[in-house]
Amino acid sequence: MSLFRKCGLAFRFSAIDRLPEQPTYPAIKGSLVHLALEKLLGEVPSGKRDKQAARQALESARVALSEEFAFQSIGETAVHSLIQEASILLDNYFELEDPDSVRAESLEEMLEADLGEVRIRGIVDRASRDAEGRVVITDYKTGRPPLPTHEQDSLLGLYVYAFLWQLVKGEMPTRIELYYLQEPIAISAKPTTQALRGVKTKVEAIWDAIKRACEREEFHPRPSALCSACQWQPYCPAFGGDPADARRNAELIGS
Repeated sequence: MSLFRKCGLAFRFSAIDRLPEQPTYPAIKGSLVHLALEKLLGEVPSGKRDKQAARQALESARVALSEEFAFQSIGETAVHSLIQEASILLDNYFELEDPDSVRAESLEEMLEADLGEVRIRGIVDRASRDAEGRVVITDYKTGRPPLPTHEQDSLLGLYVYAFLWQLVKGEMPTRIELYYLQEPIAISAKPTTQALRGVKTKVEAIWDAIKRACEREEFHPRPSALCSACQWQPYCPAFGGDPADARRNAELIGS
């Protein structure tokens, strides 16, 4: 959903053509931090979740992901920088909350449900219980936080998670929160029945727009500051490329 709203052509390359995607440095760093936090909150008992435990969790995450992301291919210097930056993000996490207070109910849980003719799914970083026993959905971000004018847009994914949680679990979360570890800052909101009805309407509208794009073969690029990090830029007509070249290269790789 997010990718389609940002750039129709990138959505086509990823979700429809399923072109091979190389893991980027920011994506690897994000995976490291997410797995380290999952290990810290899921494997370390409350009362022992200090920064030393977080560093041990990061090392365990590094070992677990080293083969998947082929760390050796990015070089020893890059791996060292990766671990250093991930360590800083984990340290920043402690400024947002005391991990010993977290009562995690689920970590990195896949939720999916049918909404009419479309199936929506998402991986919830964390669902926990507050002091009153109510559900709180938390998502970690390792990139830059949005401008204040775009904070509500950044919460769309979490509103979808809250909507999914209600559909699957039968319980409306009392709060959704984004933890931007780079600053660090937290952005939170309280879902309401009206807000979750709005999520349903928005999901259906985006799905209708995707169907129209498929029927008309119209997946237009949307140039923005994000283009500099897009691995499909060489195939983008906004930069003089040809989308057909991407599909031809993918077919050659597949054969």
